[in-house]
Amino acid sequence: MPSALRLAPAIVFALPSAPLPGDAPPIPLPLHEQRPLARGEPFARFTFPDARSGDGFVAAHACRLAAESGALQVQATGDDPYFHLPPLTAPAAELVAVRLRGRASRGSAPHFYWRSDRDPAWSERQAQSAALAGDGEWQLLEALLPVAGTLLELRLDPADGPGTLAIESIELTTVTPCPLRVTEVRQVAGPDRRVRALVVTIESLAERELRIHHAGATFSLAPHASARIDFPARGGRRFEAVPIEFAVEGFAPFRSVATLIDRQPALSPPTLAADGLVVELAPDGSGALVKRGGTARAGTDEPVEWCWIAPLLAPIDGATGHLLPLTDGVVHRRSDRHARLVAREGALDLEIDGDRLRATVSSPGPVEALVVRPAQRSARTVLPGVEFLGRGERSSSDLDLVGPARLRYAPPPDDLCWPLLATELQFHADAVAGSPEWRAGDAALGLTWERRDLRPLLAQPNTIDGEPGPRLALRGHGDWQAELLLQPGPLEEMTATLVATRGLPPPRPLRALADAETLARAAFAGPLRQPGAVGFGHCAEPNWERQPWSAIAATLWRLDGRLPAEVLRHGAEDGFALVDGGCHHRDDAAWFVAGRARDWVALRRAQAAALQAALRPDGTFADGTPFAAGHFADTALGVCARNAAALLEQAWWTGDEAARHAGLTALARLADFDLPRGAQTWELPLHSPDLLAAAHAVHAHVIGAWLAADVGDHAATERWSAQARRQALNALPFIRLWGGAKAAAPAAGAPIDDYATIAAFAATHRTAPVWIGLPVQWCGLVAARAFAELAPLDPTFPWATVARGVLAAGEAMQRADGPHVGCLPDAFRLADQAPLPAHINPATLLNLRWQLDGRPHDLHRLRVGAHIVVSPWPFTPESPQPRPLGAAGADAAPAGSLEVAIAAPDGASYDVLVDGSVIHSLRGRGRVALP
Repeated sequence: MPSALRLAPAIVFALPSAPLPGDAPPIPLPLHEQRPLARGEPFARFTFPDARSGDGFVAAHACRLAAESGALQVQATGDDPYFHLPPLTAPAAELVAVRLRGRASRGSAPHFYWRSDRDPAWSERQAQSAALAGDGEWQLLEALLPVAGTLLELRLDPADGPGTLAIESIELTTVTPCPLRVTEVRQVAGPDRRVRALVVTIESLAERELRIHHAGATFSLAPHASARIDFPARGGRRFEAVPIEFAVEGFAPFRSVATLIDRQPALSPPTLAADGLVVELAPDGSGALVKRGGTARAGTDEPVEWCWIAPLLAPIDGATGHLLPLTDGVVHRRSDRHARLVAREGALDLEIDGDRLRATVSSPGPVEALVVRPAQRSARTVLPGVEFLGRGERSSSDLDLVGPARLRYAPPPDDLCWPLLATELQFHADAVAGSPEWRAGDAALGLTWERRDLRPLLAQPNTIDGEPGPRLALRGHGDWQAELLLQPGPLEEMTATLVATRGLPPPRPLRALADAETLARAAFAGPLRQPGAVGFGHCAEPNWERQPWSAIAATLWRLDGRLPAEVLRHGAEDGFALVDGGCHHRDDAAWFVAGRARDWVALRRAQAAALQAALRPDGTFADGTPFAAGHFADTALGVCARNAAALLEQAWWTGDEAARHAGLTALARLADFDLPRGAQTWELPLHSPDLLAAAHAVHAHVIGAWLAADVGDHAATERWSAQARRQALNALPFIRLWGGAKAAAPAAGAPIDDYATIAAFAATHRTAPVWIGLPVQWCGLVAARAFAELAPLDPTFPWATVARGVLAAGEAMQRADGPHVGCLPDAFRLADQAPLPAHINPATLLNLRWQLDGRPHDLHRLRVGAHIVVSPWPFTPESPQPRPLGAAGADAAPAGSLEVAIAAPDGASYDVLVDGSVIHSLRGRGRVALP
């Protein structure tokens, strides 16, 4: 994710003529996010009735323009095409709406860039986009530009690559947001603790007096003053829908519908009870209380309350998207397991199946169903691909991204990685006792579904109904099915259960290994070189400095049996010039093949010493970048796991006891972090949920398990393996797994979707690019390597399959020809299957392929008694083998009586490292005597 990558946030502002997927109604925002808009008169409009009407439009890069057939015909001829609109005379405005009517030959996301008097430079901060289907049909798009000043110039990037776009019209209009905001929505209870009203607190943002219309009356609000508006409950019902509406004069109204729950009296039948679940239903179908048996309150067998479902089913106003009260509903109890709600707006069947409550919905119009509201305190909440929230955190916050993209209350279904919306519950320790199945505070509930056009809704806290906990729901139309999962154990185990139940999608076939290696050679021979430069680019673009990268040198050595000439300094007599890294997977063999093991030892010692010095007494590392701003701490899992892994790697390869102690100190601290975040603070906020953070944590714990197994410590091996599994499960919400086991294996050339990986639920510099829904596969490759390492330690989950699927998706994204042949695009847009720059060298792809195929992909390590031997070549079977786990004491042997044999070919020269300090320079098949 290089910060130079030029993308705009993929935000769609839908107009009535451009409906949401599945012809669904618009999704209303919670009251505190609503800012009704007043649209002014257009200040610029462009149409193209003849050839001269295109005058003033300037093709600036990689495109051709021509006004013909009543449209501006844009022919994109290469990467990053863009053109400028004619000079504008615009009034000052907070927002400018750009309406474009056009049609495209291929799906794309046209980017609108602007300059203003407040910020006259072109910048990613001043960019918006709108999706355009590539079906050749005319479409009307709108993007809202937060100009906050006077618009000076507008630029349009029609696509990211070759294609055609016809534009019939472009219209620019000023837009004024309502000068009022909602600061709080909360329920108010009476002395008997029953909810009496929903209270909405409003605040004026204007310098003038505002006139507020509410309930047929009007009142005035002074500049910057606050007021409270009460929406009383009628009472007499367990579940009551309370419509909310008020308006500032001159603007559309603020609107919402809250469902209030009277939690005091017990629900009357009908009741379902089976498999440890109890579902108490309101007779009119307005809501339900769900309890889980198999647990006990102190001294009783009373089931514990897990959640409310209110409403069970609610029709949706097709024009506004707001909920409407269900009319004339009635619940029919069919059996202990099954009940059916029938109403004019549709039907809902509920059926208990083990720890699941299955819901089948049938409705002629759009509905919102299974609105889940936890009855206990919530901790973490996850919506794979979109949100990963910790205890007390808000959904759709601006901590990870700003602008319209942050509003993720009802994300487009295509942004989801797989169908789960879940939250972790915390039970009070004195409320639950005597259960062998789960501990207090250790359970999760969630919604899952299969139809890909269903839309999940997440509000945390529940500002729609005025409650502190989260609100989980689904929207759809027609016939569909979903399940409410209620499961003891932490959130990660619900992830494991759901993936196991649905099954993993079959990975697409990998390339033949010979073809994969040939493609890599083509990349290193072509786009990664640069005339006059020594070495290779990490990326193909010319702004990436060419260097003799050690990992790339190791890749070429494995491909061709020799180090590349590009890493020679002045000739063989002067040795090899190597620069550490160059690949997202570590492979240090080149240092040993080049005879520079001593330099490698010094480099790694210095790195480990710096990390030991940075380790704080509490076992954490400070981030130390400006991206920590806004986070509740100056550290996160990603920062600590990456550094812990580096220290433990040093201990693994060299036996460095100081590094081992520091690494294990840091490793023990990782369990205190509740979310994977904060591993990409070269461009992303420390707070951001982050795939690399989970990947580093898996890798660190795996090394911890290896080190424990090395000395026969079974308990530590199991402890670190369990923690590695936990972190790997936390990585799954970043991996697209929609297909499930029922999906057919993709054929070569099929569209890429499953196993594409989302790097973070955030945006670069919190603005753009927005990475939600935009795969960054190299981050997935780092995670896949950790999964492959974990697989032998955790046979309960198919980690090797996940790793192979991620690799296969990466191979499918890899450029098979053209100027970037063999390179992996930094990002990949799924909508039109477009690879996006920069173009990364293929060493990481190839290294993971070798690892999964059981081939050498890094240095080789052998522990013999108290000795650690490291070689770039494998050890022969005749070498002494490590003692079995659990063997007591060290291997006893007289000095000099043990020899380690190296399986190197004739003529090969290389270094072997013993105990992190003794270096043997060998040639061909060699032997090292151990003291």
